[in-house]
Amino acid sequence: MSDEGSNRLPVLAVSIDAEHNECLAAMRQSLQHALAAGDMLIEAKGLVAHGQWLQWLADNCGIPKRTA
Repeated sequence: MSDEGSNRLPVLAVSIDAEHNECLAAMRQSLQHALAAGDMLIEAKGLVAHGQWLQWLADNCGIPKRTA
């Protein structure tokens, strides 16, 4: 390995660590959004008339019924 390459390794290590930490933060944020959407879906289902849930979901949300 050249001297130039060995000087680059510490920079790469810092950048790799930073990207990994950003990835973990994005996953945590994604989970928080999914849980919030789930809570709102539960609330909406309780407000929709009996037997109308799937139609309301199709008309108002871009979420497949199996996901909801």
